[in-house]
Amino acid sequence: MESIYMRCNLCGANKYETVTETSRTVQTSEDTYVFNLRVVCCKKCGLVYLNPRKTSEELTGYYESVYRAPIHLDNLDEERRSLIQTRTQLLKEHIQERRGKLLEIGCGEGFFLQKVIREGFDATGIEPSVEYSKVCYRIAPQANIFTKSFEEFETKDRFDIICSFFVLEHVIDATTFLNKCHEFLNQDGILYLEIPDVELYPKQLSDMIWHEHIYHFSRTTIQRFLMKTGFEAIDIYSPGPSYQFGIAVFAKKISEKDTKCRTYLPDSPAHNLAFESLRRHLEVLNYYRFRLKTELDSVLKRVRSGHRKMAIYGSGIFHDNLHTYTNLMPEDVTLVIDDNQNKWGRHTHQGLEIQSPARLAESGANLVLIASDCFEAKMVENVMRLSSEHRKSYEPISLHTKAKESMGFNVH
Repeated sequence: MESIYMRCNLCGANKYETVTETSRTVQTSEDTYVFNLRVVCCKKCGLVYLNPRKTSEELTGYYESVYRAPIHLDNLDEERRSLIQTRTQLLKEHIQERRGKLLEIGCGEGFFLQKVIREGFDATGIEPSVEYSKVCYRIAPQANIFTKSFEEFETKDRFDIICSFFVLEHVIDATTFLNKCHEFLNQDGILYLEIPDVELYPKQLSDMIWHEHIYHFSRTTIQRFLMKTGFEAIDIYSPGPSYQFGIAVFAKKISEKDTKCRTYLPDSPAHNLAFESLRRHLEVLNYYRFRLKTELDSVLKRVRSGHRKMAIYGSGIFHDNLHTYTNLMPEDVTLVIDDNQNKWGRHTHQGLEIQSPARLAESGANLVLIASDCFEAKMVENVMRLSSEHRKSYEPISLHTKAKESMGFNVH
């Protein structure tokens, strides 16, 4: 894949310090993509970003072929319902009793749109995924849905509220994105963003260097982006309502854009804080991987002694990380299962066929290693359900939780 070198999208400088270099191999429905990632920190303003990055054409092709789990109308669990309620409440606090036209950029399945329509808003959603758009039409039939990217979106409408949840870090040109938000927003309108905050990364055990994230923001850099594009931050909630590594940002339009962004004098504190936050995150992550290896070694002894047979539940990045950072070998695995039926019949990078959870019964496996950190609790619940349905005793191995406990993290 071709790469493009970038100047800082915030201040335009071309002086940066490399924070880390790594790679990601991602298998999609169409192809296998290799991302060689170099994360840099701008020496002038402290923005953290990928440099180089992939071309827009290649990124579009990648996103169009990414596996997407089957979507059902009843898949809004209590956690997500609470998240949408919190987002809606925060929004209402910033607009008081006023209602009006709302635009959500990256509306996914449409549950937030469904909620705000019930609250009296006139809602529009933009979603580039055809699959998610189809669901959105069903979930929020009263909304206006556009199946395209925000960059392609054009309208004569002006909106009272524009919302975008964990989208800005994915876009190639954050400045252009925010300028377009400014154009589409009424003069007294509100912009509501949720974005990752690099300063929260040291508290995370998930690898925050993602191939899909072009930018890693901080409170300082997002406020400067807002000033540059004609906004002023009203409130910043840290962490935000959705992820512990993210912040919620509310902003209003101001009369003139600060195109020089207060002259962009070199900001050593901003650079140093962002750089140090990432360095500490990687330090904690390396220790976490060591604890994963240690915890898994005791499980592998049981498998390699012949006393147990092990299945792996999940075939995503965490699965690949287990093979990369521990002593796990393909021959230790009897079966790989995944809830995403689009993956069934395909193979992991280690050559293991991905199958339906229903195949667990005939595999002879009695240990189920949970290869996920984000959905570990839900997958353990599914394993216990399968035990009841199959009338077999499957022992779920919550490796992520075991590693956290051994590091002294509170897992409750």
